[in-house]
Amino acid sequence: MGKVSIVLLLLVIATSVFAEHSYYNGKVTKISDTILTVDSNTYRIANNCRVAIHFENKGAFYEKPATLKDLKVGDWVTIRTDDKTVTEILIEQYRK
Repeated sequence: MGKVSIVLLLLVIATSVFAEHSYYNGKVTKISDTILTVDSNTYRIANNCRVAIHFENKGAFYEKPATLKDLKVGDWVTIRTDDKTVTEILIEQYRK
């Protein structure tokens, strides 16, 4: 394998490892098994999407596992997105 091929291979690997993602905070306005709308932004829900509930107890914040069934319209959430695909949903119960 030539030096140029090795450099190109490393660039492809680095690009996939350091894929860009962003976080968005807002209220759920619509939810289905595959689609989530937060405020006016619509996203596809990844098959392996991580869902958790953040809650407050006596001044401390905790996290517990959840499922999409725990998510309701009107919930405050922070979502992690990879373009238009949600990979993580944090349900912020302490913000009610």
